[in-house]
Amino acid sequence: MVDALQSLLASSRGRSSLFGAIQYASLLSAGLSEALLQGTTTLSRSLRNLYRALSDCRTLLRFGDSVSLLLKPGAYRNSSPKDLIWIIDTISDLANRFYYPFEHIAWAIDKRVIPFGESSAKWWNRSSYFSLISSICALAKTVLSWIDIIKRKGELPSSDRRQLRKEEFLVTVDFFTNVARLIVSVHYLPDGMLWGTKLSSTSLGLLGMISSLVSLWKMIDEF
Repeated sequence: MVDALQSLLASSRGRSSLFGAIQYASLLSAGLSEALLQGTTTLSRSLRNLYRALSDCRTLLRFGDSVSLLLKPGAYRNSSPKDLIWIIDTISDLANRFYYPFEHIAWAIDKRVIPFGESSAKWWNRSSYFSLISSICALAKTVLSWIDIIKRKGELPSSDRRQLRKEEFLVTVDFFTNVARLIVSVHYLPDGMLWGTKLSSTSLGLLGMISSLVSLWKMIDEF
């Protein structure tokens, strides 16, 4: 267990998921605190400050990921189209290549790191659109995996289906996790688009925390 935690913290993806769980847990706690105490308190303000600080921290951590992603050859460069999974992977790869840089430009404008004359809102919106595309691709890929498992189960005798149970469980977990991520992605869209900006702090914090904790659990299980 200790070795798994060390490996988790040694990876940028692991640190980002850990900070994400704490980030959304602080937002959830702030929302619950304000609901129970019927107003903003010193505690809720501190929790929201922690949420924003960890958000900045994760954005900086993703900077390294964005550079490596831009330098990494895409699936569409190394393969030929074979099936729907390849198409989804290609769209997701392209979406991520735009999502990260736009996010960093928006963040840098907010922090006055780069002297752009325009508002950062446009860049945040562009980043949100590509994040939504990536979330849709992840959910679609999970649904296809689910369908594949159901087909394989139908082709196997009852005595041999046990080996698919763990795989089916993991895909089911992925499905609900990706649904949560999709809901969160839509929340970050501009106001007026679906439920953009409409989620409460409690709902956003709960969904984000669950998504991050599941990611952590899966990474620990891999080590």
